[in-house]
Parts: sequence; C-alpha cells; structure tokens
Amino acid sequence: MDIAGKPMIEHVWLRAKQSDAREVVIATDDARIETVAKQFGAQVVMTRTDHVSGTDRLQDAAQRGWSDEQVVVNVQGDEPLIPPVVINQVAELLLQQPSADIATLCEAIHDERSFAIPMW
Repeated sequence: MDIAGKPMIEHVWLRAKQSDAREVVIATDDARIETVAKQFGAQVVMTRTDHVSGTDRLQDAAQRGWSDEQVVVNVQGDEPLIPPVVINQVAELLLQQPSADIATLCEAIHDERSFAIPMW
C-alpha cells in the first residue's frame, strides 16, 4: 500500500529505524515485500509461508540468528505511525522483566474522536 509516495512497509521501517534498536529486520514470506524492502535498503529475512500470525513469523526469523538473550520487538507492517518511543518502551519493559517471554503494549481508547485522528 502506498502512503504519501512510499510503501507502507517503508514508513514502518523508518519509524523502527528511529528507535534505539540495534537492528531492524523485515520478516516476510512475500517476495514482493522482499523486493520493495530491499529497494529502500532494508534487511529482509524470508520466512516460511505457513505462519498464521506475525508472532509466528517473528519466531521463525528469530531462530535464524538471534540469541535467547536478545530482546526482539515485533512491529507489524501495518503500523506506519508507530512512535519510535513505543518500540523503545516495549524493549525497556522486557529488559526490566527478564522472566517475561513476551509483552504487548496497548493504550485504551476513551472516545471515538481520539481514535479517528487523520493519518497524514
């Protein structure tokens, strides 16, 4: 999907690159995404095609080279407005709680107006 002249996945990748992450990798099973991502300079890991969720895909990618001690934050490819500080926040929470295997950050929606903020 094109957003303001760039693929949505590029917007997500750029946001992730603005975080404190040491490495940003796009994990996909789609050759079209791989091609586009490599065109804008992203590192890509091709995964199996039988995953039912992004979390499963992340696990597949993580098993290909990251140690169990590394913190991995899963940012979905349809989050072009994710604040880099949120990525940092999830990583920091996982670092502070070494017994946690997974964390999900969320924010309550209190009214429809706050939910319907224009994207661009």
